[in-house]
Amino acid sequence: MRFLARVFCIVFAIVVINLLIDGGYKYHAMGSEYFVSVTSNPLKYYFALVWQSLIVCVSFYFGFIVKLEINNGDKTPNKKINKE
Repeated sequence: MRFLARVFCIVFAIVVINLLIDGGYKYHAMGSEYFVSVTSNPLKYYFALVWQSLIVCVSFYFGFIVKLEINNGDKTPNKKINKE
C-alpha cells in the first residue's frame, strides 16, 4: 500500500510540475483536442492545479510519513498490549 502511494505521489508531482511548466493541460473529447490554460479557462486550470496538488499531499503523507503498525505474528493486528 505504501509503495502504491509513493508511485501516486511521484506521478502526480510530475503532472503538477508539467502543468506549471506548460501553462496548461490538454484533453480529448469527441474527437477534438482542447488545451486548458489560465487565459482560456482559469477556473478549470486552477481547480486542476489545486486538486492534483492535494492528491500529491495526501499520497505523500500515506507513502512517506505514516508508519506501519508492526504485527508480531498475532492473528489480530489491532490487539491491545497488556502492560504488567
